Amino acid sequence: DLKAMDFIDEYKITLNKNDNVEVTLIYDADAKTDLDLLLIDLNGYAILTQNRTVETTANSKVTLTGTVGASYTGTTPSPASGEFYIAVQRWASRGAKYSLNVNVNNQNPLSTLEVTSIGLNPASINVSSQTTQATVRVTNNSTTTAATLATLALKLTLSTGADVTSEYTISGPTPTLPQAIAASSFQDFVFVITPNTTPALPTNGNVIVSASGTQTGGAKILGANITGTFTTTGGTAAGPNLIYQSITVSGNLKPGGVANVAVNVRNVGTLGGTYNMPGSITFMQGATDVTANFTAASTPVSPALPDLIGAGQTKKYTFTFAIGATTPLGTTTVSVSGGLADNPTSPGTGTFVVKSPFTVKGGGGGGGCVAAESTPWMPALLAAAVPALALLRRRRKESR
Repeated sequence: DLKAMDFIDEYKITLNKNDNVEVTLIYDADAKTDLDLLLIDLNGYAILTQNRTVETTANSKVTLTGTVGASYTGTTPSPASGEFYIAVQRWASRGAKYSLNVNVNNQNPLSTLEVTSIGLNPASINVSSQTTQATVRVTNNSTTTAATLATLALKLTLSTGADVTSEYTISGPTPTLPQAIAASSFQDFVFVITPNTTPALPTNGNVIVSASGTQTGGAKILGANITGTFTTTGGTAAGPNLIYQSITVSGNLKPGGVANVAVNVRNVGTLGGTYNMPGSITFMQGATDVTANFTAASTPVSPALPDLIGAGQTKKYTFTFAIGATTPLGTTTVSVSGGLADNPTSPGTGTFVVKSPFTVKGGGGGGGCVAAESTPWMPALLAAAVPALALLRRRRKESR
């Protein structure tokens, strides 16, 4: 469920010479969709031929294949091994939701099973007395080999963005799983969606139904961008519900230094809500209020408040304070509370340590997170835990 809204999205990958690479782009398409798929080196040279796509079908895919080190599309010699980028490039078209499957040396082959449609009947229900059925069609794209669907599950999301799956009981599917699907054939699976009546009725609005599952062997089935929709009435009105998810403190945490208070606010409600400037931010050392030793920066918070947080979203706000030169050393608790309208009703807290200038090693942490002090073995541990072929990060390509 990535979105090609920028000019180019890039994903770093480590490859070796003579690796066989197959990258498949699956995306929502219409007459205005124009995406390119490329494998490029760090200098921006295309290694594998780009596939320009202008499509009219609802769900399209394009596959890029080649061997690393074979040749460029240009004249520059191809590198042997190292880091490369898989690039999804949007031209003069609107963005499209998409997903990528990366298969190196056939270690992660694309599933042949794909969700191709989701129908709801009836498409409008009163949640106090009615149910609806979701019919999920799974198609086997292989022309020669049968495949077995091992798992299939539904997710219900309000059109505002809130996950409302827990507001319903979902039974099925019929037929039961596992289920073999013949080559070039499809199978319809029926789920019954029943609104829960306790502790409260589901939220009114448009409910988007999506499906995910696995093929025997563990491959994730395609078609995550295929959805169905039903409308609900007779329930409760949508509303925001902001909470403090975590509060952490970093910076030069010593007398005369700087404390950056990072406040993560999550909207667990079913409608967008506005986070306003909190009523107070206090600093305590045990029972002693040391707030006077922390002076807010001229720009009190970044990004600026008030700010809208969509249903199901989490946003981070950073409040910057100068630490007074006479601030006592020791464990400090920061508490954020109050404010207007949608602000969380319960305060959020985090802890950090004000240290001596001679022993400070880095930032402090709070809110249940690991402190930011130097831990030499951690990078090596993380590196060992991350597969070499994982898509590591998304970055916007600089203008050339």
